[in-house]
Amino acid sequence: TGNFEWAHLWALAAAVDIAFYQIFTSFVARDTSAKSTLFFMACTASAITSCIVPFTWTTPDRAAWLNLLGTSICYAVGHGMYILAHRRLPASRLAPFMYFQLIGSIGAGFYFYGQLPSPYMALGGAMIVAGGLIALLSRAPHRAAA
Repeated sequence: TGNFEWAHLWALAAAVDIAFYQIFTSFVARDTSAKSTLFFMACTASAITSCIVPFTWTTPDRAAWLNLLGTSICYAVGHGMYILAHRRLPASRLAPFMYFQLIGSIGAGFYFYGQLPSPYMALGGAMIVAGGLIALLSRAPHRAAA
C-alpha cells in the first residue's frame, strides 16, 4: 500500500471495462447481426466518451482528424472481426488469442515511447501467453489413431 496511487484505479477500471466489453460482445453476438452490434456499441462508446468533451476539448488540426479517421476505421474493422469470431466460436476458444494484444502493446510502447518491458514484465507476459497456449492446445480435438 506504500506505493499506491490513485492512478492505479484507472488501470483497474480499464481492466474491468475490457472484461465487460468482451463478455457483452460475446453475449450480444449470438443473436444480433454484426452490423447492428458494431453500430450500437460504437454509439454507446461515443455517448460515454462524449461526457468528457466539455472539460478537455481542443479543436483538432488536419493531422489529428486524419488520425481519428484512421483509428476509427481500424477499430470498426477489428471490432467487426471480433464480433464475427464470437458468432463462430465460444468465448473460451477465443480467449487465448486475446494475448496477441501483448505483442501489439509492446510494439506500440516501443514505437511511441521508446520503452521495452522490464525483465519481470516480459516474464509475466510470457507466462500469460504460455497459459493461454496451454489452454488452447488442451482443448484441441484429439484425433483418433488410424
